[in-house]
Order: sequence, then structure tokens, then C-alpha cells
Amino acid sequence: MIKKIFLFFSFSIFLFGQKQNDKVLAGPMVSYTDGYSTQIWMLLDPDAKLVNVEVKNYDNDKFRNYEFEVKNPHNFKDFIPVTLPIESLIPNTEFTLNLFVDSVPVNNGQVDIFTKRPHLDDTHFLIGGDITNINDQTDNIFSSMISKNSDFMVWIGDNINSDISGEEITFDDLVDKYVATRMNPQINKFIKSIPHIATWDDLDYGLINGGTNWGLKDSVFYAFDMFWPNALNKTYNYTFWDYGTYQKYSYNDIEVFLLDNRMFREDLNDPTPSLFGDTQIERLFKEINNNGAAFTFIVSPSPFLFETEESLINYKDHFEHFMYRLKVSGTEGVILLSGNGNETKVKKHHIDPEWSGTDYWYPIYELNLGSIANSNNSQNYSRIRIEGELHKRVCSIETFDSTGNIVFRKRIHEDELKF
Repeated sequence: MIKKIFLFFSFSIFLFGQKQNDKVLAGPMVSYTDGYSTQIWMLLDPDAKLVNVEVKNYDNDKFRNYEFEVKNPHNFKDFIPVTLPIESLIPNTEFTLNLFVDSVPVNNGQVDIFTKRPHLDDTHFLIGGDITNINDQTDNIFSSMISKNSDFMVWIGDNINSDISGEEITFDDLVDKYVATRMNPQINKFIKSIPHIATWDDLDYGLINGGTNWGLKDSVFYAFDMFWPNALNKTYNYTFWDYGTYQKYSYNDIEVFLLDNRMFREDLNDPTPSLFGDTQIERLFKEINNNGAAFTFIVSPSPFLFETEESLINYKDHFEHFMYRLKVSGTEGVILLSGNGNETKVKKHHIDPEWSGTDYWYPIYELNLGSIANSNNSQNYSRIRIEGELHKRVCSIETFDSTGNIVFRKRIHEDELKF
């Protein structure tokens, strides 16, 4: 928690000559950057009082400074998670951020960010989740992920080193698991290397197979938000009864929609059960409607087309409504991405007479992705590359094992996903 003060004079650069800061326990981690803003997350020692961020325009050497007073509203004794909003940026610009805590420079605290660009670039991003069994033998996978030099990382759920074994978890327990995960040296090194966005699954939610009736859902969402700030400018306004991890992100000519499969999930025994909830679906299709992106990725921790215990396909009416709305939205280039797998599998959906209202004019692909490190000892992560000329873009999905060897590859051309 921080209190923000804007400063418009130079913060003395000589501080970089002093000792490195020992009050930063994890981070800094950059979140989503749009044309005008970003956020920086850090885990600080409880003795930290003040954070300064020097924001320098790479092109003209002009800079401004932001000063944040560190607050600890929960009275955490051993750590304070903080999120620093950096606003008033300029589109299509590279900035260098230098971070200081109590006037001492942060170790590896120089961060480069790029605001949204109007021209077409190739986009590479990593995607994965499920790190429930990270240990000394498994966490080297993050070195491989760093080596892929991607633009950002999408976390697809079960993003903490936690096995709650079917038991309910308290807010404090969940926060402790977030802290322990972030202080893992390999994970900390990785989160500092590229920007990150995330949604959650049941371990992050604090209850195995948990849904909308979970009594601590407000508290666990607050814990999630303390460690995954995601976008500064939300795509919709929250109310007390209407929030979650749903979020839309735009990068060059692609759009990424992260779905929340927990906050609104109803029991399958309900008369007309829903996985994503009516409000989330309405917002999704309002924002996705004929968006003009070369590729649109809809990301869910729960599978869509694959038959698993928590797949959308089990929610028959909700599933058919989702697929019908996807069709009539007029959106081209849709690819579904999901988690909860052991290895990457692909399913291609054509016309199926058993699914009313789903006669698509182009095939819909779902890529069901494996886990970074769960208990089955099958470690893998994926990278998605969008490359090529305008109107001739190609999406390449590659899955790597823990040593960086490719174990799966699929290419989808933009023209294949058009009406």
C-alpha cells in the first residue's frame, strides 16, 4: 500500500554510487503497460518508508520523479507488498525507470518500459501456470523462460507454490504463500525480467474447486490484487458485487482476454449452472465484438472444449451460449487458451450438429497447456509468437520442456481464422 506524491525535480543520480538496497525482498516487477501508464510491484521490508521512481524519457533525456510513502494497513510484520502506479507517460516511447527505497538504489532497479506503439511489430509472449511443486530440482525452468526474450508473461492460474490439499485457507495463509513464492530466487529473477499479467485458479482462490459461494472470495481477491496489480486502468468499473480477475489487454495487433473461472462459478447441480457468470460474458462480448485484431486470445484456467472435470463443456447451456455469442460477435482470429493440462494439446472445433448454434464460419482452435511445475514431474511452458506482414500474420505456438527444448509446435495463419 502506498501514498503517492508527484515530484517534478531531479532525484540525485549520485545515489547509484551508494550501497545496494537490502529493503527490497522481491521484485521489482512490471505489470501491463499501455500508452500512458504502468505499475511496478515490489515486496519491501517493513522498515521501508519511502520509494522514489525516476522516470527518464530515453529519447530526450527528460525525466520526472515520483515519490511514494510506504503504508502498511494490514500491519504485516515481515514484509509489505506495494504497487507503484506510474502515470502521465507518452505513447510510442521508451522510458528508463530507476528505483530507490529510502534514498538507496534498488538492486537491479533500472527498468526499461515501452509504451503502446502505433506501428505493427512482432509480439512474443510466454504463457503457463501451475507452480504448485516448485523446489530445488524444478525451479531451473525459469532460467529457460528468461532466455526466450519475450515481451511479457501470462500466468494462467495456480501461480503460487501451494498445495492446500482440499482444505480451506485463510487470508493470512494465502498471503504467506504468495510471499514465499515471490521470494524464491529463481522466480524472483524471472518476474524482474519481463512484464506480467495474471488470472487465478483454485489454489490462488484458496479453495479446491471453489466458486461463487466461497465465503472468503472478497479477501482472497484482495490478496491476489496485492501481488498481481495487472492493469492500472481497469476495463470496467468495479462495484461491491461485481469484480474479479477478468481483464482485457491490447498489444500491437492482438488482444488478450483473461477470464475469471472462480469468482462467478456455480455448482453443476444448480438448475442452469454458469462457469464465468452472465456479467463477465456480457463484458467479454461487448469488448470483443468485431475488434479488428489479427488474433484474439481468450484465456481461461479451465478448458473450453476439452472434457475435464471443470471444463466449460460441462456447463451445457452456458457453453452453448458462449459459443453462439462468439459466432455472432463477428470477431475473426479467435484462439482459445486454457490450463489444467499436463502437456500441450490442440483441439480444432468445426461444425458439430450436437451443439446448437455453434456453426462457425471458420474453425476455432483451443490449445490446452501444461504446467510449469506440478506434482506429475512434467514441466513445460509455452511461447506464442505473432509475426509477419500486415494481413498475413502467423501465430506460432511452441511448448518447451524445462531445459528449453521444443516438445510441441503449431502454426496458425491469420487467413485460416476468417469468415
